[in-house]
Amino acid sequence: FPWFGVSRSIPAERYDFLTWQQRRLEAAVHDALATERSHLIGAATAYHRAAATIALQPPLPDPLQPRLQIAAPQRIDLIGAAQQEVILTVTNRQVQPLDAWIFCDYDPQLIEVSPALDDVLYDQSILVSLTQATFGERFTDLSELAGREPSFRLRASETGSLRLRIRRKTPTGRAARIVFRAVCEAQVVRHDCTVDLPRSPDLDLYVEGMRDTQQWTENQWKLYPFPNRTTSYQLYLVNPGTSARTVDFQLLPAPRASALAAPPGEVAADVADDYLALVKASDAVLQHQGIVVPAGGARVPITLLPSAPENGAEPGGEAEAPTPLPPVLLAVATDTATGRKTIRRLEILVQRPGRYIEPRVQYDPQSGRVEILVRPLAAVPPAGISITVLPPPSADGEIRGRATALLQPGATETRLHIQVPPDAGPVFPVTIDVDDFKRAFRYEVPTTAVVRTVVPPSNRVRVRIVEPEAGKCFGPEPKAIEVSLQVDMPYAVLSDGSSSLEVGIDVDRDRTLVGEPSLRVTSDRLVELQLDPDIADGTLAISTRTSDLVVTLPPPPVRAGRANLLARAILPDQDVWSEPVEIVFDDEAPQISRVQLMPGRSVAQGELLQVSLLASDGELSGVARVEAAFDLERRGEFTPETKPIPGALQSDGRWRIDLPTAPVNPGVYDVLIRATDRVGNPSEYQRTGVEVLAKDAAKPAMENRISGRVVFGRLAKTPTAGITVRLIEGDKPIRERQSDKDGQFVFDKVPPGDYRLEAAGLIAGNRRTGTMQLEVPPAPEAIPPIELILQTEP
Repeated sequence: FPWFGVSRSIPAERYDFLTWQQRRLEAAVHDALATERSHLIGAATAYHRAAATIALQPPLPDPLQPRLQIAAPQRIDLIGAAQQEVILTVTNRQVQPLDAWIFCDYDPQLIEVSPALDDVLYDQSILVSLTQATFGERFTDLSELAGREPSFRLRASETGSLRLRIRRKTPTGRAARIVFRAVCEAQVVRHDCTVDLPRSPDLDLYVEGMRDTQQWTENQWKLYPFPNRTTSYQLYLVNPGTSARTVDFQLLPAPRASALAAPPGEVAADVADDYLALVKASDAVLQHQGIVVPAGGARVPITLLPSAPENGAEPGGEAEAPTPLPPVLLAVATDTATGRKTIRRLEILVQRPGRYIEPRVQYDPQSGRVEILVRPLAAVPPAGISITVLPPPSADGEIRGRATALLQPGATETRLHIQVPPDAGPVFPVTIDVDDFKRAFRYEVPTTAVVRTVVPPSNRVRVRIVEPEAGKCFGPEPKAIEVSLQVDMPYAVLSDGSSSLEVGIDVDRDRTLVGEPSLRVTSDRLVELQLDPDIADGTLAISTRTSDLVVTLPPPPVRAGRANLLARAILPDQDVWSEPVEIVFDDEAPQISRVQLMPGRSVAQGELLQVSLLASDGELSGVARVEAAFDLERRGEFTPETKPIPGALQSDGRWRIDLPTAPVNPGVYDVLIRATDRVGNPSEYQRTGVEVLAKDAAKPAMENRISGRVVFGRLAKTPTAGITVRLIEGDKPIRERQSDKDGQFVFDKVPPGDYRLEAAGLIAGNRRTGTMQLEVPPAPEAIPPIELILQTEP
């Protein structure tokens, strides 16, 4: 027995393991194929016998014994006859009587199954509705059958028979299948039967490509091109009739055909046109007219030609842009003699790398290497398969030590390795990109022991918002917000339709998306399909491109403020959230305040006018630039003739702009000042009057005088001598004085502007300091005497 790590030395563990295996196999017996049933019962019985030999364990129930046996032909031939009658028998293998119900499942478009006499036969859909099972699930709760008339009431060991009539419908050339189920109160027994049907005289379409890249299933062709490259397919027409036919062929994009099956076989032109209108089929992207298809069923290759250019123009010399394709194409073959049409769906599903390669990962702590062995599961394309193994990024965000290889056509394997750094933790994450399909495989490699086979995590889900970056600002009324995500989750979780991704804007920042603008998608990658314009050999050349998911969100009802971007993976058993990313919405203009001019409101022609100010954006996007200019044309706004001069942000938080006055004629002007935030919102113009004086009429310098005294104590205010007083502009001391015996100090010829006075000295062995802000107006306005109070330094 395969023990899977169970300790065989502990009887209770052995017993639990064996009985669990028995129950698992007995559950699989229900609804199993006849070819599997005997094997499952035999294996379950073997586990039962092994468990029964373990002493001091609970008694075991008897092993499962089939209650019913069903028998019917395994193959029915309807090629030569339109219908056949067959006998289905059911045997009660118990010593007690039981009731049995017979259900059948088949494709009603191909065949019809009915009782030949007044026997009771049920459709499969009734069994599904009674047991609340979906197709593909086990039928477990069979108690509801007791209310319906049984097909058989069988005594012990009795066999009952049911005569059935099988009638064919539309010839297709493909076999149909019937699934019979005999059901009693506790068991379901199944029998499958193949029905051979004659070939249809209708035209048919065949598709050939690389092995495992195309499949006929569910009445349509499914194409599986490789990711991030071009995959070509040859299309064929087949005429199984008795006379040759001339056919016009078109390949149409059908954006809305994903959920609508095409009409079976050949149909009248009006029926085909109604279907094409319903699925919004557009103009042909490839076509070929006048194809002669001989009788007898031989395949005739279709040479696909580009559709004629619009407006009847001749194909030009310029390179044509690639033609985008939807996930579903419709191949339409029209018989030129009768006008009847054959429509076949071609669904394009880009392969995931797990479908065509298999990595095997192992780790050896002695060498400190992660070894990766990659083997192909299907045909390798002619250009090979590019494989890149990536370690996690280092502290600076760079990825170092990656390994790359190319799996060549015909090769059975390729090997790669990466080194694990000595400071790696107990788990070393490794990702594998395949053909530029990012994070195709992810592994978490344990580094504390030898690991022969690292199994990728089957239930690990990660959602991360990559763009926009945190702090991204959006201006007034953004049309849309593009969000780029990295989503890593098992493909099967998304493909079965039970899970989805939600991306939205958390306006109230409560880390949920309840009642807020969001979008749901059912894919974790963005897939683009195009016709490859560089391949003109008559095949269907599909170029694919896969990338991380990008969704476009509508803007929220927020005009100014901060919000969070959030994404979550919604799974049947859990929700996995991304980290929030803060974004800013800003439709408010910046504010300008505390404008100062130096040397003042009068300036000599040729002298620089220094404009200093504060600008704020209310903690939204932030001020990007501040500009100023003389309003020479008296328009009250910037013009091309009066180009504004940008300012620079100073260390004290003020903006400074130096305006030259040399090109300005003497006179009185407004200086226009405007601030603009990071999303382009401009402030209103701030106006400040300035007089430009002619050089020969320039007034004397308007420097002023600062005087005062240094005192100690807020109450006593004792004048203090020998204290150093500094005059500071911005962060730079520009002058220094010592207070005299009366505590007096004087600074002469000080230009107008903002300053700071700082005093410091020792009094009774203790350091004392004082400071105050001071605005110096231009002369002749006098500055009142200043009293600078010293305090004990903290």
